[in-house]
Amino acid sequence: MKPRIIEDEKGQSAFFDAIIFLVIMIIASSLIHIYSSHFSKDVDLIERQDMIIYNRQTAEVVLAATLHSTWYEDINGEIITKPPGDTTVLNLIIEELYLMDDGVPKWNFVMGYEKDIKKLIGNLILSSYHFALQGYYLNETKNEGYSIFISDIVPNYDTKDKAQNDKTDYIQMIPRDNLATIQMTLPMVGKSGEAKITFSLWF
Repeated sequence: MKPRIIEDEKGQSAFFDAIIFLVIMIIASSLIHIYSSHFSKDVDLIERQDMIIYNRQTAEVVLAATLHSTWYEDINGEIITKPPGDTTVLNLIIEELYLMDDGVPKWNFVMGYEKDIKKLIGNLILSSYHFALQGYYLNETKNEGYSIFISDIVPNYDTKDKAQNDKTDYIQMIPRDNLATIQMTLPMVGKSGEAKITFSLWF
């Protein structure tokens, strides 16, 4: 009987050791998972903060930049040219909203103002980013809204008619995650309400 008891005790001891080892491994793997999860979140947070800083700095540069030359068609279809370095991008966006509120069709800016601003932004930002510059104004007196959307995800149109016939809602294509957005509101002098300007960057 004695040898049998000794063999049972050894077996129980080995089984107990295996359970302890398994528990230790489970705890260790859990700690590694928790640590790596927190590390990943910290890295994501740092990248997000860097992206927001870069976006803010880029937005300031873009909105303060002036174009070499640009133009639009007035309400009568005549070409109105802006002198080189005469108006900042921010002022061009505000002016376009003013003119649309005064009756100039939004398509009259596609081949001039908007195309030139799009090219400027594309030259300023890192090639790994996508961008969108939006302007919106609601005339509270007339209860009519006007919007501008300039982005590299919008095709380069050959004519304003092609732009007018494109019914794609490109705003909905901006991803909601990994997105850094800078937004500002500006008074529309002589108008009712404010203009909202939004600049976005994403991968």
